[in-house]
Amino acid sequence: LADTIRDVLGDGIHLVDSACETVRFVGEFLKTKDMFSSEGAGNYRFYVSDDPLKFKEHGRMFLARDIPLVEHVAW
Repeated sequence: LADTIRDVLGDGIHLVDSACETVRFVGEFLKTKDMFSSEGAGNYRFYVSDDPLKFKEHGRMFLARDIPLVEHVAW
């Protein structure tokens, strides 16, 4: 998609990938709080306000791994 946008708008435009920028920001934030770890995969916790089973199904497709624990939170 980025190539198509550049083709239409030209080389003078700077595209920002929000996912990459978010990862960069969160990484720097974790480092400043001494919470960043480069060892191992870590632990995952998922909290959802929707249906936990639905999240597990969709999450398995997107993350290509089983999601063992999803907790429902009420607002």
